[in-house]
Amino acid sequence: MVGEVSASHTGANAETMRARPTNTGLLGMSLVPEAVQGGRQRLRVDAVDKGGPADQAWIRKGDYIFRVDGRQLAVTDNLDAFLEGKEGQEVAFWVADNPEGNGVREVKVKTESFAQRRQRGYQDYIRACKTTSAQKSSGQVAYIHIANMMPPNLQAFENELANPAVQAAKALIIDVRDNGGGNIHQQLIDILSRRPYAYMQLRDGRRIGQPPVYWNRPIVVMINERSYSDAEVFPHAMKVLGMATLVGMPTPGAVIGTRDIRLSDGTNWRLPSSGFYNIDGMNQERNGCQPHVMVEITPADRLAGRDTQLEKAIEVALDKIRNPANPQPGPVPTPTAPQKEGDFAVPPTEGWLAPVDNPWRYLPPELLR
Repeated sequence: MVGEVSASHTGANAETMRARPTNTGLLGMSLVPEAVQGGRQRLRVDAVDKGGPADQAWIRKGDYIFRVDGRQLAVTDNLDAFLEGKEGQEVAFWVADNPEGNGVREVKVKTESFAQRRQRGYQDYIRACKTTSAQKSSGQVAYIHIANMMPPNLQAFENELANPAVQAAKALIIDVRDNGGGNIHQQLIDILSRRPYAYMQLRDGRRIGQPPVYWNRPIVVMINERSYSDAEVFPHAMKVLGMATLVGMPTPGAVIGTRDIRLSDGTNWRLPSSGFYNIDGMNQERNGCQPHVMVEITPADRLAGRDTQLEKAIEVALDKIRNPANPQPGPVPTPTAPQKEGDFAVPPTEGWLAPVDNPWRYLPPELLR
């Protein structure tokens, strides 16, 4: 039924698994099994995650592992079986820097969870994006990624915006790629709409602006096909208000307000309860946000480690710095009447909050059937 409705944010879930969950401890390294004489197995370290558990235990690429918790590995052994239920625990390895096992040493590695590995990978990715932005722009372009549209992400954004290194920049890239959504778009717009109006002078000579945190310089917003829900509403708003240039790929068009209900058997249903429309009447559901500058990241780009979208965003930001006479794309005009029969009508120039004699006439026709 959910598939037939074909609406986003819709679904049902219930606790159906009765099996005991088992968490496998992760090591932060890639291992290649090698068979040796006597039906034994050794593991060659093919890669080590920087900052991961193995890296912290001083295991390096090219090392070999011969025993796990004192046990010799057989060719039929799977290392993951040794790590089941050992998330966050220490595991002892016999390690040598040669395949013969000469000079073997015992190393204890404290494993990590999948969530920890994912967060570590995310932080590495963000550091790389910040470094690229700073290097390619000589510090003129700052970069902030918003992972989700939730209150903690809003606080993190405001903290980053207040960072002296960001405030010293001449343009800002706000990246909402791979953002799963939430509901902080209005707060973000409010922060980015602030304008300075005064300052406080302290006895030591320091000045504190009022408001303390604001941004009144060029903005580039990055989006992609994995920017969902409120991560579509936000760039839509920035585009409609003429506050930013959008770079990347169109978003999927998954924008619906929902509510949750719980059935008597414990099943949770997530049901659509409100639509979200642009000021021109376009329903954002199934109508993703279109970037001003379309840039695709191809499989070849990913294999080569190239972020062509970030490169273009930096290029656009630098162009705005060099050519201040070139304004941001202007705001989208507000229509005062339906464009054709059946279009979603918007209120006249008074705006959405103006009292109307019949509020139902501004609803989409399909909701009135």
